[in-house]
Amino acid sequence: KKEELRQALESQDPYRIASVLEIPPLSNGGFGGRPPAGGQNMKESLPIQGVEWGPVLNAWLDASQAAYNNDAAKYYEAQSSLHAAFNHLFGSSQGNWLVPALHTICRNTHKAAIVADECNPSGRN
Repeated sequence: KKEELRQALESQDPYRIASVLEIPPLSNGGFGGRPPAGGQNMKESLPIQGVEWGPVLNAWLDASQAAYNNDAAKYYEAQSSLHAAFNHLFGSSQGNWLVPALHTICRNTHKAAIVADECNPSGRN
């Protein structure tokens, strides 16, 4: 996924970036039976045109790993980190070319929050 994200960012293809940042739903089959490479708090670097996208990549890997493991709480936590990292980069980007990716990330965060709440009967996440 790192290389896919790198290529999408270098080409500034907003829909391809959005597609790469999509996370499958929680289940042990969303990745074709294979866990995503990386994850579990790995620290990857991804410099693109003078901007460090590593925090976005790392949070995506963590969220994807949590989705693969069917861990709703960790999925939400990692997706929230992805959302924050992306917002930081979005705020410093020029133009609106990242809006489609922002929409995808917002939808993913919303879905993750709903699933985490449903999996936690006390309502405290």
